[in-house]
Amino acid sequence: MDCLTAIVFVTAGAALLVGAVAHRHIRALERALAELRTELRALAARSRSPAVAAAPPPSPAGESPVAVEPSQPVVRPADVAAATVLSPPPSPLPPRLPVSPPSSPAAPRVSLEERLGARLPVWIGSIALALAGAFLVKYSFEQGWLSPAVRVAIGIAFGIAMLFGGEAMRRSSPRVSQGLSAAGVADLFACFLAGTTLYGLISPAAGFGLIALTAAVAVALSLRQGPMVALIGLLGGFVAPYLIHSGPPSARNLFGYLLLLEVGFLVASRRRGWTAIAGLANAGGLLWVVAWIAGPFQGADGVWLCLFLVLLAAVTAATALAGRRPAEGRSPSPSAGELVLARGALGLGLAAISMVAGKAGYSTLEWAFFGVLAAGVLVLGLLDAEL
Repeated sequence: MDCLTAIVFVTAGAALLVGAVAHRHIRALERALAELRTELRALAARSRSPAVAAAPPPSPAGESPVAVEPSQPVVRPADVAAATVLSPPPSPLPPRLPVSPPSSPAAPRVSLEERLGARLPVWIGSIALALAGAFLVKYSFEQGWLSPAVRVAIGIAFGIAMLFGGEAMRRSSPRVSQGLSAAGVADLFACFLAGTTLYGLISPAAGFGLIALTAAVAVALSLRQGPMVALIGLLGGFVAPYLIHSGPPSARNLFGYLLLLEVGFLVASRRRGWTAIAGLANAGGLLWVVAWIAGPFQGADGVWLCLFLVLLAAVTAATALAGRRPAEGRSPSPSAGELVLARGALGLGLAAISMVAGKAGYSTLEWAFFGVLAAGVLVLGLLDAEL
């Protein structure tokens, strides 16, 4: 275990160092590319400016220019009349074609290898740091160095320190900032789970609340830093109810918590255009519905499951319609990803409510929820042809 802990810490430090160096090189290359573009635009502007007519060379000092008058030929009236009759009319000048300004050079596309080379070390370092925090608590437990309360407190302090470090590096190194914050969120999840389920230091209700607070912090930080923090918070927020059991199973408490979590991630995804994360959030909520139907389902749970599904479909459709983008000659419409997300939430919501109705014996209340969602789908289809 000593060797493994040392390897984890060394790997974390090395990966973050390599990621920081790679990010600095990329920033230097971006600045050099911006300077080259500025110089190219200046050269193009100079090439489009009219040429300055060259002035005649000045005469030597002390000498005045002497006007030389050419000899004037004698023109007779008969010659002028003959030239007027025989000379053709002057041809009109050809029209001047518009000269298009030279287009600025297109920005070079960043290859997949370059993206992985810049981001993979940061991801490896983030995972290694999160594992380091968990191994630190476990190793101190096996060696008997500190009491369980102190071990969990050290792990929590380590996670909070990584969150502050990620926020401090947000402007200088955005990728390293995301890695530190994601590792801090994962470390806090692990410490709260250990303090609740392993050591019994935190009550199940308090542990569940702390994990929900950590997920909310992850959503807030993801709006400032990036999607990696949102992904870690999403995974921890949806797995926490399975790992922490606070009393007998309650569909009202579970799906109320999941609805708040869904709304937070859907709003964050809408503001940043993270359609994939919004899809993962919806998939997590639907998986919990299926798991509850297959597990501790009771007759009275159908109301809460159906209410959760109807509200989830409504929030998803509302965020998709709020993301309308104006198109040429047409009214604004949602993007392709938002359309897929809205259609999936509406269609899968109808399918899930039908499963709940079947589990509840096709009672009137579950069919009423099914009718409400079906009517909403028809209204949306009438209001928006793309839906």
